[in-house]
Amino acid sequence: MPVPENAETGWEIYKASDHELTLGEINDELSARGLPPVSQRMYSHYRKLHRHGYAQDVPINQLDVRTMEDPVWDRALRGRYPLYEVEEPVRILLLRNP
Repeated sequence: MPVPENAETGWEIYKASDHELTLGEINDELSARGLPPVSQRMYSHYRKLHRHGYAQDVPINQLDVRTMEDPVWDRALRGRYPLYEVEEPVRILLLRNP
């Protein structure tokens, strides 16, 4: 689980470098500040924030939802979850305007 303080500080370090630092360089700076390193996933998140023009950090899941083409049917999201066939009774209510 990411530590919010080091994730936010890592983002600030990355921004201050004009988005030039590598993951290792960011983690070296975090270590010098007494903070734990960030993961490759967090570094990819920083690059995505930059690519989409964000100045402030946004949590990974929120950014993923904001940037996917279709939150329900996006292929990248669907690939993360297996499909299960189930038989369940359902009730569908259709509402009409009077």
